Amino acid sequence: MKKIICLLIAAAAFSTYSARAQDYNFAVGVRLGGDTGGASVKFKMNPSDALEGILSVPWDKGGGFLFTLLYERHIPVITHGFHLYYGAGGHIGTRVEKLSFGVDGILGLEYKLRHSPLAISLDYKPSFSILHKTKFHFSDLALGIRVAF
Repeated sequence: MKKIICLLIAAAAFSTYSARAQDYNFAVGVRLGGDTGGASVKFKMNPSDALEGILSVPWDKGGGFLFTLLYERHIPVITHGFHLYYGAGGHIGTRVEKLSFGVDGILGLEYKLRHSPLAISLDYKPSFSILHKTKFHFSDLALGIRVAF
């Protein structure tokens, strides 16, 4: 019984430390600017790995929507709260009433404010569309503002 209690105390202490080192587990907000600005949701699987989903309305002519899913690797830099992140994923949606599908990359810097639930990021997300129009999209630089939980 003593071993179980000690194990539970150790697990609780480790989970508290892990949550503090990670800054947050889940964040929701907006990605402003670029070709694919829209709603953003980020889920951190651990301090280094995250999944980000972006639901966007492309600003170019013709409208439509895109859903992008990215795997991101986070690396602490500068000081507490700053993370450089990079990753890759894909997008699917419609543009000018035609199916659009492709691959995306991402490179960014995020800062989680220390005594606030806000996380602010600046990222560059180039993409390559395979369906609809086969072309590279290089001009996707955006500011992200999220509320972290």
